Amino acid sequence: MEDFEKKLKPIRTFARSHKYPVMRPKTCAKLTEIVQLIDKNIKKETINVLEIGTCIGVSGLTMLNASPKVHLTTIELNESTYNIAKTNFNEFGFQNRVNQILGDCLEVVSYMYDNKYDLVILDGPKSKYEELTKMIIPMLNTNGYIFADDILYHGMVFSEYNEHKQRTIVTALRHFLTFFAEQSSFKVETINVEDGIL
Repeated sequence: MEDFEKKLKPIRTFARSHKYPVMRPKTCAKLTEIVQLIDKNIKKETINVLEIGTCIGVSGLTMLNASPKVHLTTIELNESTYNIAKTNFNEFGFQNRVNQILGDCLEVVSYMYDNKYDLVILDGPKSKYEELTKMIIPMLNTNGYIFADDILYHGMVFSEYNEHKQRTIVTALRHFLTFFAEQSSFKVETINVEDGIL
């Protein structure tokens, strides 16, 4: 993982200079653990992953690096970041294991109900996490994982924050966490690493 993070360094530097919100190193390390755990336990040749929010490909590259079994379908709304991610996947030699989709995640996912996934990454619009999750749950294989990033939203979610500027996102994330707390069919773990993981 350390060597891989070194390879990612130029991409992270580029992301910082252009203010692209890519997945942070400790969160990527946790995601790698999950992928490798699935790899260890899965009997199939392929780990099917759905990612909502490609950005410039840091999280996708992390998963593809974590296991050669990973086949990634990743959705991105922004054409500029979609194209940068495409270049990055190609440069790392992962292009044959990636299906990139340019479009609105809610619209795209609504057409994917026949697909099945071992792992779903939520790293797109925070205010839509709960809505997306309800769409995704029927698409999860038995013992599948949902990995949601940025659930603490700069520490605002578990604070008294109630200002107008970020209220919609913070309220939506609070509802998302409550929704998962009520799901008896899931083992739920929230991890206070970087900006929070569920």
